[in-house]
Amino acid sequence: MLLGLFALALVGAQIRISSVPELGARLELEIRPLMPARVYLFKDNQPFRLSPVDALLPLKVDLFYRERLWRNNPDPQVLEVTCNDESHFFLLKGHASFSLPAGHYRVEAYRGLFFIPATAEFDLAAGEDRRVTLDLKSWAEEERHNWISGDDHIHLTRTPEDNDTFLRWLEAEDLSVGNFLQLQRQMDAAGQYAFGPPGEAKRGAYSIRPGHESRSAFYGHVNLLGGRELIRPLSVGSVYANSPDAYPFPAVLFAQGRRLGATVGYAHFDGSQPHSTLLMDLALGHIDFVEVFQFGVLKTKEWYQLLNAGLQVTGIAGSDFPVPLMRLKPWPRWIPLLGPERTLVKVKTSASGGYDAWSAGVRRGDVIVTSGKLLGCRSRDGKEGAKRAGHPGPHQSGVRQARREAGHGSGRAGRTGCTLGSRDCVVPGGRPRVSFGYRAAGILP
Repeated sequence: MLLGLFALALVGAQIRISSVPELGARLELEIRPLMPARVYLFKDNQPFRLSPVDALLPLKVDLFYRERLWRNNPDPQVLEVTCNDESHFFLLKGHASFSLPAGHYRVEAYRGLFFIPATAEFDLAAGEDRRVTLDLKSWAEEERHNWISGDDHIHLTRTPEDNDTFLRWLEAEDLSVGNFLQLQRQMDAAGQYAFGPPGEAKRGAYSIRPGHESRSAFYGHVNLLGGRELIRPLSVGSVYANSPDAYPFPAVLFAQGRRLGATVGYAHFDGSQPHSTLLMDLALGHIDFVEVFQFGVLKTKEWYQLLNAGLQVTGIAGSDFPVPLMRLKPWPRWIPLLGPERTLVKVKTSASGGYDAWSAGVRRGDVIVTSGKLLGCRSRDGKEGAKRAGHPGPHQSGVRQARREAGHGSGRAGRTGCTLGSRDCVVPGGRPRVSFGYRAAGILP
């Protein structure tokens, strides 16, 4: 008995000693202007965890999407997302304080695609209080307010209590619209608490709208965005459901989805299964979009095969989060977790955005897909065109623009035949030559 009490006393002493303020340092970290951002800390050039955090999302991608957001504070300031033995930190309010051991540190801050990353190096001594500010500047200046961005393919379980944290995460990634998709693998996965407007969450210019990914082992995967109801069966076939049935096929789902107000199309370009009905659905006008940009790959060849066949194809971008986090290690820190590739829709102001404006742009075909810089376009006669977005991929670069702006008239998507940074670019189909110039943002390694 006495031995047990002595052991408890030792544990208590260790806890008290470890919590003595003089043994550690206190770091006040703030983003200027004050806004949510994604941050990373390094101690002696090695990744180091920020502590304490009051919200945690531990991700283990096992294809069943059961992970839940955990909070020890109803109004958290810091979210930690862990996956693949890496941690990503989000300052949900733009500032927070942390307890750290003495040492030499570097902190980096990122926010979406329109902001220049910021970094600071500093030393902390035991017992020290230090304030570090990171200035995030938009290289796109006020032009960024003319665009709203969306990721059509996010799988995260969500309850009403999670909304504020998830919305601030979207804001930290400067992603206007997150489409959170329920799906099924034998059982329901990435569940949403409601659908349509009752399931939508909004904060300022940012919104989350529920939808679902319906999957068939025979016909492929399709996305139904924003519909008023969940359409069952959510999956068919023995791989994704619990029977070998192959019905309903995609055209049935698309028709039902549109009646429920959904924006509908194919995931993974053609659904990623061998018996895709993409060509039939395109020819019959059953769909609003095709995912052409995912996992860092812009499917130019496949996309242009459809365009050259005379089919109307609106290409959009979706991450299939959290799958990409398992594909790259270490994660390239300048790439957002949500919306690493994203679909942009031009609006008068970002305040006039939200899911409805974004999905209307998709249905019209007035969209741009991007993972990088905006480009200012000017024709040979000196007329300045609309800002456009570039895709600085690892092996190929390019620019996508609305065909209507290039003289096609339909508003459907086209792509210039040039590389990012080249001066003279030729629009396919014998269109006029245009010159491109851009301001490169500083990127941290």
